[in-house]
Amino acid sequence: GEEQDAGGNKLKPSDCPQRMILGDNVTVLKLSNTDDLCFFTAEGNMFRIKLDKIPKGKPKDKGTLLHNLSKLGDETPIFYIGFNELFDNSLLFITKKGFIRRVSGVDFDASRQMIAAAKLDKDDEVVQICIITPMQAIAGDDKVIIITKTGISLKFLLEEVPEMKKTGRGVKAITLNEKDYVEFLTVVNDFQQTFKYNNKTCSVSKINLQKRAGKGRKASIYI
Repeated sequence: GEEQDAGGNKLKPSDCPQRMILGDNVTVLKLSNTDDLCFFTAEGNMFRIKLDKIPKGKPKDKGTLLHNLSKLGDETPIFYIGFNELFDNSLLFITKKGFIRRVSGVDFDASRQMIAAAKLDKDDEVVQICIITPMQAIAGDDKVIIITKTGISLKFLLEEVPEMKKTGRGVKAITLNEKDYVEFLTVVNDFQQTFKYNNKTCSVSKINLQKRAGKGRKASIYI
């Protein structure tokens, strides 16, 4: 349908920020005509499509399946970004088994339509990806928040996450209990008091600051 803000109001292209998340499965990107669309999958690959390969349409049009524009196959896209924005920043990856790493966007500059973006163990997958700006990376005092399927939450400093090559496995973000797995990742600054998880508002202060690779703790984080 037509692009709308959280209040259901119609959006003109000039109203849209560079990136906007509308619900769990809709991402709106504002890209220049010379940019490329990049998307990352849970299986650890990055696909790159030139914008002129994407058919133009009207807001009410159904659009085009990514499968028709790439060799996506059975993989599951989880994160979308324009290449220009990707090149200027870095990405923070978290996997289901709790491995985390930061990768410079420059590392994804390749002419191929599909490249490996993560080294995954068997039965592991990329759960979530966050954009990290150069300012965030230099300061390092933002907080990484991780939440697991059983409700364990952990918060630690961004500076504890090393920058690695795109094929790096990552370092342990959280010590998981048996059968538990990572479900959510976000990064907050000192001015952010809340964040959204499962469509609910959560309090940053209700999660104790620990060291990376800690066990975290189960606590009521909802407001």
